[in-house]
Amino acid sequence: MGEAKNQGGHVRHLHRKSGAVLFSTISRKDEELPIERRKPYRRDEPVFPSVPWQRCQFHLQQNAQAYVPRLDMRAGVAADIRSIFNCQDIASAQARLKSLVAAYAKSAPKLSAWMEENIPQGFAIFSLPTSHQLRMRTSNAIERVNQELKRSTRVASLFPNESSLLRLISALLCEISEEWLTGKIYLNMNPTGLPKN
Repeated sequence: MGEAKNQGGHVRHLHRKSGAVLFSTISRKDEELPIERRKPYRRDEPVFPSVPWQRCQFHLQQNAQAYVPRLDMRAGVAADIRSIFNCQDIASAQARLKSLVAAYAKSAPKLSAWMEENIPQGFAIFSLPTSHQLRMRTSNAIERVNQELKRSTRVASLFPNESSLLRLISALLCEISEEWLTGKIYLNMNPTGLPKN
């Protein structure tokens, strides 16, 4: 297990689990906990301070279901959360969230409190160009990369040392990057939408 000091008494660990490489930031008090119970990155941690925090909107919607008090409310709550994320701009999304928090305050107070605290973490997407919002609102791209890394490390399964594992991962990431540059364009970074010369 590799270890590197970070600000605020946190330590970044390199874990090997099921042949995959997982990075997690943990505090010293959480070090004894299994990786599944450790706290994930939080918006207030100075990991990449210039990068806005964006949680996957799909996973936010799934997490909200844990706070729905009755099964017959689940479909309505899911539709309401989708209506927030489908707004045209951040102002209308915030207004829709405020109205839904008020609407659920009596019938589902835990859901209402959870929505008020967590749903805005999916709003960073509104600062991107409209053409990018649909592709960047979920974590599908990074999940696909993680699946490919897991698949490839399962095949090799035994690594003599950490550097051999990192060489394999680095080579795979370079290959994926080249595919993204030369293959089908998943996210066009050209602002005009015109083909590059």
